[in-house]
Parts: sequence; structure tokens; C-alpha cells
Amino acid sequence: MWEAPNREHAGPAGDALGGTPDSSRPANPWPRLLAFAATVIASVVLAGICVGSFANPPKRELKIPIPELAVGLPRFVAVTTFGADKDGLTYGAWVTALPQGQTIALLSLGPASRCNLKWEPTAQAGNQTGVYVDRCSAARFDLAGAVIEGGAARDLDAFPTRRTATAIYVDVTQVTLGRCRDTGASPCSTPDRPATRHLPQDALPADFPR
Repeated sequence: MWEAPNREHAGPAGDALGGTPDSSRPANPWPRLLAFAATVIASVVLAGICVGSFANPPKRELKIPIPELAVGLPRFVAVTTFGADKDGLTYGAWVTALPQGQTIALLSLGPASRCNLKWEPTAQAGNQTGVYVDRCSAARFDLAGAVIEGGAARDLDAFPTRRTATAIYVDVTQVTLGRCRDTGASPCSTPDRPATRHLPQDALPADFPR
């Protein structure tokens, strides 16, 4: 006949084997091992993300929705990383949708004066109304950045652009230097030899674009 075990002879409470607790037995190592492995994996993933970010930095470009551009009317977009002129006016890009469906984006830095250029829709130069004005010299430029008057040594520098159905994108990592207007001008572009310059991620140096 079955009898219940005599609990008077059971071992200490909590010891299923009924023996004396053995403090020398190690605790279960798996939770700590799993936590360590998770930490290592997370560190590797974060390191990979950082390396990928440096190897493939985000594009430095401006995006201007097409509805925000009136045809033939330049719009200024400041690029704070380019720095500012002596009056504290931030350099940037003058972006224009031309009547022919083309797009042009011009660096707002005066080629000789290094002042920030301004579009004056009512100003006149030559036989044109609406010109870029160099506040620090007599130089005046047309809508496409060509010198009209004032003796500037080259036209305005231009950024590469691309146009989609909804927006215009301006690559601000480089410019094509303006066309030479003075036989002694340098650096500048000629019709058969465009000159390009990469732009730094910080302020434009004092000797830009050399």
C-alpha cells in the first residue's frame, strides 16, 4: 500500500535533491552569455552603420519644388556652410527656371569683389532690365550669369542641376567657373575647356576658386 513520504526526513527547504545546499555549484551562465552576445552584435551593427555613413555621405544638394519657382525670376537659397561676405550676408545659390525649360543655378559670390550678389529686377545694365548687382563693384550680370558691364574678369560660377517632374535639384559640391572675360583672367572657363572646382563642406576659402 502506497504511503506518503515522511517529511520529517526531507532535506532543507528548496533543495529538490534533499541534500545540503552546495554553494560551490556555479549559477546558470547562459543569461550572461546571451546578454554579452547581444551587446557585441549591437556594437558591430552600430559600427557598420557609422562606417557606411562615412563611406556614403548624404548628398549635398538643394531641392526647390518647381511650383515655388516663377519662370525667369531668380530665387535665392542660402547655403550657410559657404560662409558670408564682409557684410555678414550668407552666400548661396540663385536658382532660375528659364523660359526655354532649362534651369540655371549660380553661386552668389562676386568673382572679383567676393561680395554676395543681389538680383535687382528693375535695375538696368546695357540694354537689359533685371540684372545681378555686385554691391561692392560696378559689375553687373544677366540672368544666365554673363557679364554685362563693370569689367568683371569672368562670368558667374554655376552649379550642376537636374530637374524632375516636381523639383529642381542643385548639386552644391562643385561649380563650373564662369567664362573668361579678360585675356589675363585666371582661373576661369573657356568654350573648349570648362574649369570646375569642388566646394568644401565648410566656408569658402579666401582664395576660392584657386
